[in-house]
Amino acid sequence: MQYKVREKIQQKLDCTLLVVCTGHIILCQDKKLSSLTYSGRKEREWNMESQIRYIKVVGGIPGNEELLIGLKHGQVYQVFLSNSFPVLLLKHQSSVRCLDISAMRTKLALVDENNTCVVYDMKKKEILFQEPNANSVSWNSLCDDMLCFTGGGYFNIKANGFPVHQQRQAGFVVGYYGSSVFCLNQSSVVKVEVPQSSPTLQYMERKMFNDAYGIACLGVTEDDWKVLAFEALENLDLEVAQKALVRIGHLPHLLLIQSILERKKRGQDNDKVYLADILAHQGKFDKAARLYKEADQSSKAVEMYTDLRQFDLAKEYMEEGCSEGFTKEIIKKQAEWCKSSSDPKAACEMYLAAGEYIKAADIMMENGWIDRLLQMTRNPSTNTTEFLQHCAKLFQNSDQIELAAEILDKLGEWKELIKLYVDAQQWNQAFNLLKDHPELKELVYVPHAMWLLENDQFNEAQDALSKAGRQTAAVNILEQLVENAIVETRFEDCAYYNWLLASSYRQHAKEPPKGEKSEVFVKQFWNHLKLAGMYYAYSGIHKFTDQPFTSHLPDALFNMSRCLYHQLLNTHPPGISKVCTLYTLARQSKHLGAFKLARYAFDKLQMFIIPQRFSEQVELGSITIRSKPFEDKEVSYQIIIIILLFLISFDYTNVFFPTSAKWRYVKKLIAVIL
Repeated sequence: MQYKVREKIQQKLDCTLLVVCTGHIILCQDKKLSSLTYSGRKEREWNMESQIRYIKVVGGIPGNEELLIGLKHGQVYQVFLSNSFPVLLLKHQSSVRCLDISAMRTKLALVDENNTCVVYDMKKKEILFQEPNANSVSWNSLCDDMLCFTGGGYFNIKANGFPVHQQRQAGFVVGYYGSSVFCLNQSSVVKVEVPQSSPTLQYMERKMFNDAYGIACLGVTEDDWKVLAFEALENLDLEVAQKALVRIGHLPHLLLIQSILERKKRGQDNDKVYLADILAHQGKFDKAARLYKEADQSSKAVEMYTDLRQFDLAKEYMEEGCSEGFTKEIIKKQAEWCKSSSDPKAACEMYLAAGEYIKAADIMMENGWIDRLLQMTRNPSTNTTEFLQHCAKLFQNSDQIELAAEILDKLGEWKELIKLYVDAQQWNQAFNLLKDHPELKELVYVPHAMWLLENDQFNEAQDALSKAGRQTAAVNILEQLVENAIVETRFEDCAYYNWLLASSYRQHAKEPPKGEKSEVFVKQFWNHLKLAGMYYAYSGIHKFTDQPFTSHLPDALFNMSRCLYHQLLNTHPPGISKVCTLYTLARQSKHLGAFKLARYAFDKLQMFIIPQRFSEQVELGSITIRSKPFEDKEVSYQIIIIILLFLISFDYTNVFFPTSAKWRYVKKLIAVIL
């Protein structure tokens, strides 16, 4: 701290005591008291009855401060700088050496020549208490009931007539603010921090919790706040307890106080119950239980011990008049605790005693006690529909199909029994049961058809879907298989699936559903039959262009690509590439000597965007084909006849052509060729 000169008084001042105010200097010379401005001008003067022994400025408006004057004969005066008349406050029996007045001006403390600290009540002018061995005194500026006096090498803290709290410190006390005491030791002022724990505890011992809270606000430790909060809470001083708990941020007890206040608003005024709740939150469970019992709230004691998993103590507080439901609830909680503490056997017994057969069954199944669970299902006392249904699900989930079927058969739930067999893929048992319950055929045939499709048994799957009356579903499945085969470039499978679709539409054409015309199915039949041939032909072309080896001879590839290209002139099914078809046709035509066709194919390829892997071969072939003659090699008519016989050998022609007409058609074609 640094000081700087504000004013200089150019005169000699003789005095025995001197104090400084905001704008004045107060000088004391024997019985005379003078007030001077900082410029040295005397404003006012007071003459006292006897020698002045002590002066203290105790605040006030700047320019009109209040002074306390202690005289040798024991008088204590109050002087205001703007008033020429001092006011006598009281008269002590002996000379005054030091004095101070409390913040609220209700008490005055002085130290006399006998080193005794005396405290007066300003209203009654009576002595409140005295303390020996004092040489200076000062009131706390923030607390009206707390003062500090020094003497004998100690400073002493005293609050409201309570025993003194001492602390070693030499010097004279000149100020006391909050928890800080200012002591003058020779030529220096020392600031000493004083813990307020002792006066706080003194107030708490006398149940003066509001005053204790005020003292604690001056500065105490967190533990002191906790002691104050719990002590106030146990004495149901909820306001002080709440403020103290807010200071330390103790949420659980704050929630408890909020709960108590809400219950009081609803008219539930039972202090014993509230105190028991508080003790329970503090871990004093025995005291809390006794208070619950005294307040005729034994059920709360039972709930408390149940939550603590101390079920033996809970049973001690269970009254004879407790309802059966309440008793079962306690047993259920005990069972849950046994289950969580890895004691399934005890938990199972508890659940059985409480009538919770489903939970007991769960524990039995978790621990593999199948025989015991089976005995329960055969016991008439536990054979409720809900319990048996739950046991059936447990057996089903653990692959005990026969036991689950036994229970469902006992319940007569045929629908669930069929679902059980279907989920277990026990088709024979499902079909045997279906004989007695044909109305449930859809529950069997549809899942069976899906299973057959997964196992590549498409004919059987279609038959199953037909029996289930799901013709549209059968067709949709085949169409989806066609799309998947195209995406995965499995063109042989795609041809097969199209052939199956054609067969399905042929069956519909023979026996059309109600409201449908056979012509629609005939058209679909020819469409899918054509697609089957195209995809089958393209499968060979795809192997030639995309795989390193192929099992087809050049003649076969030539005919496949030629036939497919002519069909692609009118339609273009997804997945079939014209470029690959023309490329195969050009290569095989050139190889077999069909130079005119090869030249045509190479010319057509120039109109398409050629993949990089074909571009070199196409360019080379387009150049080399120019060196070939413009005539094809001779082709044996026997090959054409073989092709015709192959085309008419398909079984599907039986739908529209009789056998005799078919052969007459073949003979005409052969005659024309020859």
